[in-house]
Amino acid sequence: MVQTGPTPLSLASGRQVDLMCVVGGGEYRALRGEDAPRLAGWLSPRAGALEPAWSVALDAPGPARRHRFVTVLAIGRAGATPVAGLCRANATGRRVRAGWQAADVVHQIDLFADDETLELRYRRPA
Repeated sequence: MVQTGPTPLSLASGRQVDLMCVVGGGEYRALRGEDAPRLAGWLSPRAGALEPAWSVALDAPGPARRHRFVTVLAIGRAGATPVAGLCRANATGRRVRAGWQAADVVHQIDLFADDETLELRYRRPA
């Protein structure tokens, strides 16, 4: 299954889980127990054993030696959606902004990476 927007999953508690690729991603899809064109969606509980397991595959747009993805996993009573104007990264991937809206509240995370330093800021933009 190919997804281009949030992937909702309802929990027994009534909360909803939304997976959003907000920066750098192409399409993403849920995988479980695939063996072609390559192994994907498996776990190995012990040597020599494979069991199907749900996983998410994210595809980079075009060929790239390095690529950065920013994925938001939101859990709440209402669904979450990316805010397009708040989702971006610079060419080096050292400055990233991710924004999403959930329950009528906009959330924003700014990530700054420089050599050995990593800074993360959260805010609710007006």
